[in-house]
Amino acid sequence: MLTRQQKPWNELQKDYASKLLHMFLGGHPNHQLVFMRIWQIDPTYLTTAFRDFYTENPLNITRILDVAQDLKVRRSSADRLHVTNWTAPDS
Repeated sequence: MLTRQQKPWNELQKDYASKLLHMFLGGHPNHQLVFMRIWQIDPTYLTTAFRDFYTENPLNITRILDVAQDLKVRRSSADRLHVTNWTAPDS
C-alpha cells in the first residue's frame, strides 16, 4: 500500500523524491502508474517537477508532453503547466 508523507518534507525526503522522479521521467516501465498516482495526489508537485526537468534541458519538453498525454491531461489541467512561463537555462 502506498502511503503519503505529510509535507513539509525534510531534505532527505526531497532528495529521494527528486532522484526517483528523474528516474521515472528518464524512462521506466512503471512510469505511467507512478505519474498517474502523483497527478491524483498532488498535481502541483508534478507540474513543478516537469518545470524543473524542462529547466535542466529544454529538449525534455518532448518527454514531459508524452507523460502529459499518457495522463490524458485536459486543457484546463494543462494550464497548470504554464509552459510559457518556463525559462530555459542560460547557455
